[in-house]
Amino acid sequence: MQTQQNDTAQDRQLVTDYQTAVTEFGQNSTQAQDAFKAIFDRYYKTIKSFAYNKRNDYAEELTQETLLTVWQRLSSGRENITYLRGLVSHSFRCEYADLADYQQHRPNPLSLDREQENEGSTTLLNLVGEDEIQFSATIAQDLLNQLPNRYRLAWEGKLAGKSYKEIAEEQGWNENIVKKYINKGKQLLQGMVAA
Repeated sequence: MQTQQNDTAQDRQLVTDYQTAVTEFGQNSTQAQDAFKAIFDRYYKTIKSFAYNKRNDYAEELTQETLLTVWQRLSSGRENITYLRGLVSHSFRCEYADLADYQQHRPNPLSLDREQENEGSTTLLNLVGEDEIQFSATIAQDLLNQLPNRYRLAWEGKLAGKSYKEIAEEQGWNENIVKKYINKGKQLLQGMVAA
């Protein structure tokens, strides 16, 4: 019982430290990264072990996606998070459900279900808001290069004018996974630009 109380207090302190660093220094600051590293270090092996037991072929991806979801939810400021273990557990279940959905609904190459993805030319300036900040193509590429590899690949395809279907076929992904990677990449890019 005492150990559980100590763990809960330690988790609460980790969340407080991270949220304080984000408030004082910004989401992408060294201080915030260091504070999140403490959360990462505390839960990485646990998540990886759990992921390996569920789907050993996707254990690393499940672990990374879970930690990214934890980071996004802690960083959003929209939630009052007091129970870190619960957040980690819920994030893992969501990512595992997404993976199960992906496995169940793999694209059929003969599918006639075509969605119109190209609503005109997509640029990184459209994404982050041209009126908020002006930056060069080099800086834009630097931002893309900071994304996790799968998000970067999805965005490079989108910026090249490819449809979700084309990106999915090129990368061997499901279209729903491409959409997910585009959306998660967008959130990360917007956070980087805001910082």
